[in-house]
Amino acid sequence: MIIGYVNRAGKELLGEIELAGELSFDYFELTVESPNSTSSIIRESKRQIIEHIQSYNLGIVGHMPWYLHVAFPYESVQRACIAEFEDAIDAAGEVGAKKITIHTEFLPKFHKTREELVQQTIQNIAGLSDYCRSRGQNLLIENYMDFSMNANELEQLIKTCRVGMTYDVGHEFANSKGDTQKVIAFARRFSKNIVHMHFSDNDGKADSHMAISKGKMDWKKLIPALKSIYDGPITLEIADTAGALKSQAINAMKITSARAKKNKGKKMHAIKIPEPEKTSANASDLEKAYRESVFDSKVFVEKGWYGRKKARDDYEYIYPKGKKPVLKI
Repeated sequence: MIIGYVNRAGKELLGEIELAGELSFDYFELTVESPNSTSSIIRESKRQIIEHIQSYNLGIVGHMPWYLHVAFPYESVQRACIAEFEDAIDAAGEVGAKKITIHTEFLPKFHKTREELVQQTIQNIAGLSDYCRSRGQNLLIENYMDFSMNANELEQLIKTCRVGMTYDVGHEFANSKGDTQKVIAFARRFSKNIVHMHFSDNDGKADSHMAISKGKMDWKKLIPALKSIYDGPITLEIADTAGALKSQAINAMKITSARAKKNKGKKMHAIKIPEPEKTSANASDLEKAYRESVFDSKVFVEKGWYGRKKARDDYEYIYPKGKKPVLKI
């Protein structure tokens, strides 16, 4: 098992590669999307991207824009989407990505039946997969929600298009309304097809990309079950500032509560937690909180996968004394 970091499209791309390197990730998952990692931006910064990847000894894989349709009733729109997908494949390939993940958005009904849209999806994925193969790359299909493609439809697609799967546990947890056992059952069903995984947590209602162990997923059950059928790359997809801000507020309330208990009976001024302001200092705090949540998630997965002692020993090796981040192992 190796662990990767996916860039936040709203952040400067080279800085995101640096973050992946500084936190000792094994590879970088490049999501080709607006605003800061489009195909044109990748090409403009091609030499610097490759230099950054090599300087941190990172592997690289790709990810398609998530908001473009693989199946759409209007031919002109569909052609434009396919052209963007092909451009993303090329751009990711130019900086070294050999595997690229795509997932389907919802299937718009309009005048077509679901069966027709599923067949259109299969046809277009087959075409994109052939496009990848012709360039020495491999296309992977990511599971999404049932309103996109359900398990039976995904099986049909994988068999017809001859593609591997990127299994997103967060998607399936939200799709199954918070049932970790169903997440495990889905993984076992597609165990022969899974060649990549995405990890994040959520509340079982929405795919909110929470830090690992901060949602309702039962990781003590999930990690051993996945480990028994899989030992490949895992990308951590942790949300940006909203989650970090929530965590910050919760920590502040815990501190306030602890102080109140300690000083019970003493006369104290009321402690008010101010509303966050969009200042540079606040932005810096949020970025720090985000980085900590990503690093803690990485440590959590490694500890669960390899065991506490090996994870701790590995970090002692990676981060010499006095240079390592604080570990929560």
